[in-house]
Amino acid sequence: MVWRCQRFLEKRLRLFINPEKSAVRRPQEVHFPGFRFCRNKAGQWPIHLSRKTEKRIQALLKEMTPRNWGQSLRACLRALDRYLKGCVSYYRQCSEDAVRNWKQMDAHVRRRLRAMVIRQKKRPRYLYRHLLRRGVSDRKAAQTAWSSRGVWHRSARKGMHLGYRIDWFTKHLVSLTTEWYRHNLPSLVSPVSEPLLNLFASEIPSKEPDA
Repeated sequence: MVWRCQRFLEKRLRLFINPEKSAVRRPQEVHFPGFRFCRNKAGQWPIHLSRKTEKRIQALLKEMTPRNWGQSLRACLRALDRYLKGCVSYYRQCSEDAVRNWKQMDAHVRRRLRAMVIRQKKRPRYLYRHLLRRGVSDRKAAQTAWSSRGVWHRSARKGMHLGYRIDWFTKHLVSLTTEWYRHNLPSLVSPVSEPLLNLFASEIPSKEPDA
Protein backbone atom coordinates (compact mmCIF):
# COMPACT_ATOMS: atom_id res chain seq x y z
CA MET A 1 0.00 0.00 0.00
CA VAL A 2 2.72 2.45 0.94
CA TRP A 3 4.92 1.79 -2.08
CA ARG A 4 1.96 2.14 -4.44
CA CYS A 5 1.11 5.54 -3.01
CA GLN A 6 4.74 6.54 -3.13
CA ARG A 7 5.12 5.44 -6.75
CA PHE A 8 1.98 7.31 -7.82
CA LEU A 9 2.98 10.51 -6.05
CA GLU A 10 6.56 10.50 -7.21
CA LYS A 11 6.02 9.28 -10.80
CA ARG A 12 2.71 10.89 -11.72
CA LEU A 13 2.55 13.95 -9.46
CA ARG A 14 6.30 14.41 -9.02
CA LEU A 15 5.96 14.96 -5.28
CA PHE A 16 8.81 14.04 -2.98
CA ILE A 17 7.94 11.89 0.05
CA ASN A 18 10.07 11.78 3.15
CA PRO A 19 10.11 8.06 4.07
CA GLU A 20 11.10 8.83 7.68
CA LYS A 21 8.05 11.00 8.30
CA SER A 22 5.46 9.41 6.04
CA ALA A 23 3.66 6.13 6.61
CA VAL A 24 0.25 4.49 6.77
CA ARG A 25 -0.69 4.62 10.45
CA ARG A 26 -3.70 4.47 12.67
CA PRO A 27 -5.31 7.90 13.22
CA GLN A 28 -4.35 8.05 16.91
CA GLU A 29 -0.71 7.45 15.99
CA VAL A 30 -0.54 10.41 13.61
CA HIS A 31 0.50 13.83 14.93
CA PHE A 32 -0.20 16.73 12.63
CA PRO A 33 1.55 20.09 13.20
CA GLY A 34 0.19 20.78 16.68
CA PHE A 35 -2.79 18.39 16.59
CA ARG A 36 -3.70 14.73 16.94
CA PHE A 37 -6.83 12.56 16.92
CA CYS A 38 -7.95 10.58 19.98
CA ARG A 39 -10.80 8.12 19.96
CA ASN A 40 -13.32 8.54 22.76
CA LYS A 41 -15.75 6.05 24.30
CA ALA A 42 -18.48 7.02 21.84
CA GLY A 43 -16.32 5.92 18.92
CA GLN A 44 -15.74 9.49 17.77
CA TRP A 45 -12.41 11.13 16.97
CA PRO A 46 -12.09 14.53 18.68
CA ILE A 47 -9.15 16.78 17.87
CA HIS A 48 -6.56 17.19 20.64
CA LEU A 49 -3.29 19.01 21.01
CA SER A 50 -0.34 16.84 20.15
CA ARG A 51 1.76 15.72 23.10
CA LYS A 52 4.73 17.66 21.75
CA THR A 53 2.65 20.83 21.59
CA GLU A 54 1.32 20.33 25.13
CA LYS A 55 4.86 19.98 26.47
CA ARG A 56 6.00 23.05 24.54
CA ILE A 57 3.13 25.18 25.87
CA GLN A 58 3.72 24.00 29.43
CA ALA A 59 7.45 24.73 29.14
CA LEU A 60 6.79 28.22 27.79
CA LEU A 61 4.26 29.00 30.51
CA LYS A 62 6.82 27.91 33.07
CA GLU A 63 9.41 30.14 31.42
CA MET A 64 7.02 33.11 31.49
CA THR A 65 6.36 32.65 35.23
CA PRO A 66 9.91 32.23 36.58
CA ARG A 67 10.77 31.88 40.23
CA ASN A 68 12.69 35.14 40.35
CA TRP A 69 10.46 37.55 38.44
CA GLY A 70 12.05 40.99 38.71
CA GLN A 71 9.09 43.04 37.49
CA SER A 72 5.60 43.70 38.76
CA LEU A 73 2.92 41.03 38.78
CA ARG A 74 0.83 43.09 36.36
CA ALA A 75 3.65 43.04 33.80
CA CYS A 76 3.74 39.25 33.99
CA LEU A 77 -0.04 39.08 33.64
CA ARG A 78 0.01 41.29 30.54
CA ALA A 79 2.63 39.11 28.84
CA LEU A 80 0.74 35.92 29.74
CA ASP A 81 -2.53 37.38 28.56
CA ARG A 82 -1.12 38.14 25.10
CA TYR A 83 0.38 34.67 24.76
CA LEU A 84 -2.73 32.79 25.93
CA LYS A 85 -4.99 34.72 23.56
CA GLY A 86 -2.71 33.93 20.62
CA CYS A 87 -2.41 30.30 21.69
CA VAL A 88 -6.16 29.74 21.83
CA SER A 89 -6.68 31.63 18.58
CA TYR A 90 -4.35 29.19 16.81
CA TYR A 91 -5.52 25.99 18.53
CA ARG A 92 -9.24 26.78 18.60
CA GLN A 93 -9.84 23.88 16.19
CA CYS A 94 -9.47 21.49 19.12
CA SER A 95 -12.64 19.70 20.21
CA GLU A 96 -14.43 20.26 23.49
CA ASP A 97 -13.10 16.93 24.80
CA ALA A 98 -9.55 18.26 24.54
CA VAL A 99 -10.35 21.57 26.20
CA ARG A 100 -11.17 19.83 29.48
CA ASN A 101 -7.46 19.09 29.87
CA TRP A 102 -6.67 22.79 29.51
CA LYS A 103 -8.22 23.48 32.92
CA GLN A 104 -5.18 21.85 34.52
CA MET A 105 -2.88 24.26 32.69
CA ASP A 106 -5.04 27.21 33.79
CA ALA A 107 -4.86 26.06 37.41
CA HIS A 108 -1.10 25.50 37.17
CA VAL A 109 -0.54 29.03 35.84
CA ARG A 110 -2.58 30.52 38.68
CA ARG A 111 -0.59 28.57 41.24
CA ARG A 112 2.72 29.72 39.75
CA LEU A 113 1.51 33.32 39.92
CA ARG A 114 0.54 32.90 43.57
CA ALA A 115 4.01 31.47 44.23
CA MET A 116 5.48 34.50 42.48
CA VAL A 117 3.63 36.78 44.93
CA ILE A 118 5.08 34.86 47.89
CA ARG A 119 8.63 35.20 46.55
CA GLN A 120 8.21 38.91 45.87
CA LYS A 121 7.11 39.54 49.46
CA LYS A 122 10.35 37.83 50.63
CA ARG A 123 9.61 37.82 54.37
CA PRO A 124 6.67 36.20 56.16
CA ARG A 125 5.56 39.39 57.86
CA TYR A 126 5.37 41.22 54.52
CA LEU A 127 3.29 38.43 53.04
CA TYR A 128 1.10 38.40 56.15
CA ARG A 129 0.35 42.13 55.87
CA HIS A 130 -0.25 41.81 52.15
CA LEU A 131 -2.82 39.05 52.63
CA LEU A 132 -4.59 41.05 55.33
CA ARG A 133 -4.91 43.97 52.91
CA ARG A 134 -6.47 41.59 50.39
CA GLY A 135 -9.21 40.61 52.82
CA VAL A 136 -7.80 37.34 54.16
CA SER A 137 -8.57 36.57 57.80
CA ASP A 138 -5.83 36.96 60.39
CA ARG A 139 -5.69 33.20 61.05
CA LYS A 140 -5.49 32.13 57.39
CA ALA A 141 -2.93 34.81 56.57
CA ALA A 142 -0.71 33.78 59.48
CA GLN A 143 -0.92 30.08 58.60
CA THR A 144 0.15 30.83 55.04
CA ALA A 145 2.87 33.37 55.80
CA TRP A 146 4.58 31.48 58.65
CA SER A 147 4.21 28.00 57.27
CA SER A 148 7.39 25.96 57.57
CA ARG A 149 6.83 24.46 54.11
CA GLY A 150 8.31 25.81 50.91
CA VAL A 151 7.00 28.44 48.53
CA TRP A 152 5.30 25.95 46.21
CA HIS A 153 3.40 24.36 49.08
CA ARG A 154 2.31 27.72 50.48
CA SER A 155 1.03 28.81 47.07
CA ALA A 156 -1.73 26.21 47.46
CA ARG A 157 -2.67 27.22 51.01
CA LYS A 158 -6.12 28.58 51.75
CA GLY A 159 -4.77 32.04 52.47
CA MET A 160 -3.32 32.46 48.97
CA HIS A 161 -6.53 31.18 47.37
CA LEU A 162 -8.59 33.66 49.38
CA GLY A 163 -6.21 36.51 48.60
CA TYR A 164 -6.07 35.72 44.89
CA ARG A 165 -9.34 34.16 43.93
CA ILE A 166 -10.27 32.88 40.49
CA ASP A 167 -12.52 35.88 39.89
CA TRP A 168 -9.51 38.16 40.45
CA PHE A 169 -7.54 36.27 37.81
CA THR A 170 -10.53 36.46 35.47
CA LYS A 171 -10.31 40.26 35.51
CA HIS A 172 -6.57 40.36 34.77
CA LEU A 173 -5.77 37.17 32.85
CA VAL A 174 -7.56 35.28 30.12
CA SER A 175 -8.21 31.58 30.69
CA LEU A 176 -7.40 28.99 28.04
CA THR A 177 -10.73 27.28 28.63
CA THR A 178 -12.96 30.34 28.66
CA GLU A 179 -11.17 31.84 25.67
CA TRP A 180 -11.77 28.63 23.70
CA TYR A 181 -15.49 28.79 24.52
CA ARG A 182 -15.55 32.43 23.46
CA HIS A 183 -14.27 31.41 20.02
CA ASN A 184 -16.41 28.29 19.64
CA LEU A 185 -19.57 28.85 21.65
CA PRO A 186 -21.78 29.63 18.60
CA SER A 187 -20.85 26.30 17.01
CA LEU A 188 -18.89 23.92 19.20
CA VAL A 189 -16.21 21.91 17.45
CA SER A 190 -17.66 18.48 16.83
CA PRO A 191 -15.55 15.30 16.80
CA VAL A 192 -14.50 14.03 13.40
CA SER A 193 -16.73 11.26 12.15
CA GLU A 194 -15.24 7.84 11.46
CA PRO A 195 -15.84 7.82 7.65
CA LEU A 196 -14.42 11.32 7.23
CA LEU A 197 -11.40 10.47 9.35
CA ASN A 198 -10.68 7.35 7.31
CA LEU A 199 -10.90 9.39 4.12
CA PHE A 200 -8.58 11.99 5.55
CA ALA A 201 -6.15 9.43 6.97
CA SER A 202 -5.72 7.86 3.53
CA GLU A 203 -4.07 11.08 2.39
CA ILE A 204 -1.65 11.28 5.31
CA PRO A 205 1.44 9.95 3.49
CA SER A 206 1.15 12.53 0.72
CA LYS A 207 -0.33 15.51 2.52
CA GLU A 208 0.95 15.82 6.07
CA PRO A 209 4.25 14.41 7.32
CA ASP A 210 4.32 13.24 10.87
CA ALA A 211 5.25 16.19 13.09
